[in-house]
Amino acid sequence: RPTDGAAWELARYFVLQGAQYLLVLLFHPLVHFPGDAINAVTRTLLPRDHLLRRLLEPHLDFTLGLHEAVIHHRRSVLHNSQRELFTPFPLSASGIHDGIATGLRGVEGNSAYPPFRFGPRLPGAHTLYGRYRRDWYGALLDFVARVTCNIPREDPVVTRWAEHIHTWLPSFPSGAEIHRGEALAEAVTSYLSAITVFHTADHHSYAGIPLAEMPWRLRHPPEVKGLTRLALDELVSSEDFLRHQLCHAMFFKPFLLRSLREVSYRFAPGALSDAARDFTAAMQTLDDRWRGSTFPSSQEIACSLQY
Repeated sequence: RPTDGAAWELARYFVLQGAQYLLVLLFHPLVHFPGDAINAVTRTLLPRDHLLRRLLEPHLDFTLGLHEAVIHHRRSVLHNSQRELFTPFPLSASGIHDGIATGLRGVEGNSAYPPFRFGPRLPGAHTLYGRYRRDWYGALLDFVARVTCNIPREDPVVTRWAEHIHTWLPSFPSGAEIHRGEALAEAVTSYLSAITVFHTADHHSYAGIPLAEMPWRLRHPPEVKGLTRLALDELVSSEDFLRHQLCHAMFFKPFLLRSLREVSYRFAPGALSDAARDFTAAMQTLDDRWRGSTFPSSQEIACSLQY
């Protein structure tokens, strides 16, 4: 409690460390890896001129190569090898891997850590970030619905596409389910919002927090009982902070290659190009609404998973 002096102060640092670990290594990967099946199946199964592919294709660049390196390259930051100078985590490689898996699988009996299920994943509107994500999801859904309504119901190509994705990502609508109601538009919007707005906003907001306020490593045992003195300059070493700075610059800070405003969907003049034009206008409306906030504008939102 606050009356416990040094013990209270140290406990708060451990809470910050734990919150940072959950955000970066349990929750944020959920906007990265589950969508790989959608990316790969779209590239390999949908004909290049199919309308669904034309809608999705501008958002597929860079991602699969990036994820292969993050997961499998021997120098990936997620392995936390201390031979590298950009690995700041306070965990072993197996601890990091288990944490990411826990974010996907959930913790049985703990409602705070449900297993991943594909869908909108919208935070509550009682938070500013929740309202920002809901605004963008709504604008994307309006655009996607205007495009996908031009795809015939029971299109066999879309059926096969959904069924293949469902095999790898069981919470994605199956081949039969994708044609029910607005399932196709909602599935496409859930995917696009995750890999564009939600991913960028996570990085953008997180990167705006001063590094000195986010401890990755704390060089003190977690026991706080009886603690009467806390030497702050001994909690983090100079090497710890250097690793944190390098990791931040290389992996956490947004690094834009192509923005959402630069996307071209290869739509012919007519209703589809009108929908794309209206989506651009909707993006400008959202930029005006959220100007001055800590959240990214459409020109700062990556059009795919690029970092």
